[in-house]
Amino acid sequence: FWKMQALTFEKPDTETFRGLQLAYAAGRMGGTMPCIMNAANEVAVGAFLAGRLGFLDIYDIIEKTMQARESQKNPSLELLFEEDAWARAFAGQLLKEIR
Repeated sequence: FWKMQALTFEKPDTETFRGLQLAYAAGRMGGTMPCIMNAANEVAVGAFLAGRLGFLDIYDIIEKTMQARESQKNPSLELLFEEDAWARAFAGQLLKEIR
């Protein structure tokens, strides 16, 4: 990095690449929602890498998973594991419905 002349940054295209918007929303909701968002993202990205889902379709899986669950405030570690498992199962079911 010390040899680079300059770095430039552009405003992210959050309309096309909705992942950043979804991450901000999960962070604002707090509680279990960041865990739910992450689990759905991992399932969707895994499906994309396996060739079973289009890149931009990743966001649909994440968004639908987030919309299907209310965030629980002040979660215990046990609740986070439960929400992670729920979100992975839900996202997996969404993938089955797409095929």
